[in-house]
Amino acid sequence: MSKIVLIALCILAPISNTFAFDATVKGFIALDMLVLKKETGRKQEAETGIGTLDLKVYATHDDFSMKIKLDLDDGSIGDAYNIFEEATVSYRVLPDHQIIMGKGKVAFHQMHWGVISPSFVDGGAELSPDHSLYDLDNRLLLSWRWGGFSRGFFNYLTYFGEAKSISTNSDGTPRVSTSGTAPNQRYSLSYRNEKTFSSKEQAGIANKFEWFFNRQLSASAGGMYYYNEINPKNNWALDLAGKYSDRQLEVWAEYVHAFTSTHYAARYATLRKHENLFQIGAEYYMTDFYNVLTNVEAAVVNNQHHGDPIGEFNDGKKVKTKTYKAEAGVKLKLHKSAFITLGAQVEKQNVVIAADNSDQDNYAYILASKFSFFF
Repeated sequence: MSKIVLIALCILAPISNTFAFDATVKGFIALDMLVLKKETGRKQEAETGIGTLDLKVYATHDDFSMKIKLDLDDGSIGDAYNIFEEATVSYRVLPDHQIIMGKGKVAFHQMHWGVISPSFVDGGAELSPDHSLYDLDNRLLLSWRWGGFSRGFFNYLTYFGEAKSISTNSDGTPRVSTSGTAPNQRYSLSYRNEKTFSSKEQAGIANKFEWFFNRQLSASAGGMYYYNEINPKNNWALDLAGKYSDRQLEVWAEYVHAFTSTHYAARYATLRKHENLFQIGAEYYMTDFYNVLTNVEAAVVNNQHHGDPIGEFNDGKKVKTKTYKAEAGVKLKLHKSAFITLGAQVEKQNVVIAADNSDQDNYAYILASKFSFFF
């Protein structure tokens, strides 16, 4: 991995001198100093190690700019093209118009970190909320950004697709592997990472409009629609978010409503799923040494399982899952770009299965000390 980074720097260095490029390298590392976890039905456990490790390379030249983000903590980093979470090139056509293309993140979510874990839409839950719409990253995209801070708004219109495709049989049908026997039979699709995608198989469109009322207050509204030929129905989502920030206080809030439907052999199979996700949090700057943070989230998901063909996760049941998360903590600022976060997180989940009217509650508790460093 270090060789890849070194090669990138060696390439950029002479280019920046010859063609007057401005090139910079930035990164972020988050270490789990000590994390204590306890979940219903499981023993308490302690964890320590690397939480997040990202490296970003930026380069600009006149109206062109490039961004490469290496996702170094990805568990499948060895897969083709998977090391690049982002690899985009931007061209400023006019002062307030920019074209962005490549592989990256679709402008849709606000995506604000909580206290000791990411938001639900970024996978920050011990008890799975059973939702399917996550951050729209690792997408192949073509985007048009219109606006600027001087205008008081930005609008992002994006055409995108998944950076992976489904392996198919000779007749073009999805290749499905099975294990076990009915009714406990499992189905699975095989995927391969791609550098391109075809609208014949899949395509999505998203739009996000962000207002800046002043330097402290902003709000955004987004919509997303996605088609995949193997899904029973097309997916869509709406997002509303806002943020206030000054020298002493930052407040963030977001609401997402989504509808998802996937193939019966997909990793998270669902015939139809209605999702509602809420987040609200705040960070108060007490002194130059420490901040106080709090974050609350909820996810309400109504899931209709596939019933044909019958399998372990395709039982035709209707399941309603309510998940709640509350966090609180203190951020100790060691340096302008380094801090330690001490915090606690509590989760409660209620799962109701309509078929047998079962009702189950689960709980999870986390105490964590985390070190973060930007460079």
